[in-house]
Amino acid sequence: MIRLCLNVLAVLFTLTGGTALLAEHAFEKLLSALLGASTPAAAMVLAVYFGGLTVGGILFGACRGHISVHPLRLYAALELGAGLWALLLYLAFDKLIQCFVPLLALEVDRFWSLQLFCLIGRKQYLGRFGLEEQPKSS
Repeated sequence: MIRLCLNVLAVLFTLTGGTALLAEHAFEKLLSALLGASTPAAAMVLAVYFGGLTVGGILFGACRGHISVHPLRLYAALELGAGLWALLLYLAFDKLIQCFVPLLALEVDRFWSLQLFCLIGRKQYLGRFGLEEQPKSS
């Protein structure tokens, strides 16, 4: 019985991972139509993916002691929420393009602006754990 449950879990984890890869590929294709090339679209999709993992890890770590739900039920709810969110974004993508075009006109894709966003994100993330970068003393 336990072996059957583990096999079912392995199949479910594989299916949700495969579905996530398909969604990532679909969003990359949609963004490449907006950005005009697939490399920036792939970079943006991966940046959002890893940013979401970071934010999710921080939020889950903050509320870990307050959650009394069975871990598999929590995982199922999170997967369902992520799937619904991906479906919503896919259906609303044409309307969302109108929001992103002004950002592209501001040249947000330029190197200096990306570096500024990375610096702000790093300071926020490291500051949360008291790991601020210390100035080098000579």
